[in-house]
Amino acid sequence: MTTKKSPGFLRKVLFLEISGFLSLGITLAVMATLLMMNLAELNVLWLPASGLVLVLAYIMLTIRYTRRSLHKIHELHTKGIYSYGRLVVNVLGVGLMVYGIFVFFATKDIWSDIGLVIFADLSFIIGLYCLYYNVTLSYLIQHEHLRHSNMTFWDFMMIVVAPIGLVVFSVYMLLSQEAITSATDEPDFNIPAAVVVEEFEKNDSLANAKYYNKILQFGGTVLEITGDSAKLVKLNIGKEDITANCGFDKSAMQTIQSVQAGDSVTLKCYCSGYSKPEDEESMLSEKSLDLVRCALVNKDKK
Repeated sequence: MTTKKSPGFLRKVLFLEISGFLSLGITLAVMATLLMMNLAELNVLWLPASGLVLVLAYIMLTIRYTRRSLHKIHELHTKGIYSYGRLVVNVLGVGLMVYGIFVFFATKDIWSDIGLVIFADLSFIIGLYCLYYNVTLSYLIQHEHLRHSNMTFWDFMMIVVAPIGLVVFSVYMLLSQEAITSATDEPDFNIPAAVVVEEFEKNDSLANAKYYNKILQFGGTVLEITGDSAKLVKLNIGKEDITANCGFDKSAMQTIQSVQAGDSVTLKCYCSGYSKPEDEESMLSEKSLDLVRCALVNKDKK
């Protein structure tokens, strides 16, 4: 049995396929960017990756069965494993969306962490895609036709408008937020920077989970100050060939106007990670503890 396919039906199937491939490509690019910029660890991207695999499976099924006999795939619906699989996909889709929303509302100062904002957006959008493609393809399998043979307002809302709107809103919020510094907050860790470095050297993943986006208070000797609209202060922290790179936003620059190379300072900063070159034997290699949104606690002339 072959179901007659109207031009409107084929246009909607083409819309599903093109939008699906575009969503896969864009999402893969975002995930690759997160990894390359060290904004996310590989082990935290498994949930969005699961959603991507499922979306790809739905697209390939629509390509195969909407161009052949829908009756063949309709027979799969009579098997219990299909209903179970559809439930699992729906749970995963809802879970991704809820997790994205949870990250937004449960994370303190989330708009100061671009990596986390991107990750939350990614989780929500992939969850939305999972639900949309699952519901649409499930209806196609059960009834051998689509509920709406033409593209509808809700198709565009869920696949195009909602994801773009979420991204635009996030970008607007990130750009419009005033810089949040550590000046008025109590430190999460009052600890020598050298100790933090040792923990990163020992186990990068554990140290990142412990210190990332936390306020560290530590001391060091100023080696160099660079920058105009924002300042980068390099500190000697007592570790050979390793410095603390401390970024001061424009709002905090007034507090370090009198700081010069050679001064001993105590700072409070948000930890953004630990950088080390791939080739550690290179003579030009430099390791650094990276810190942002810093504030000066006190300064002593050397």
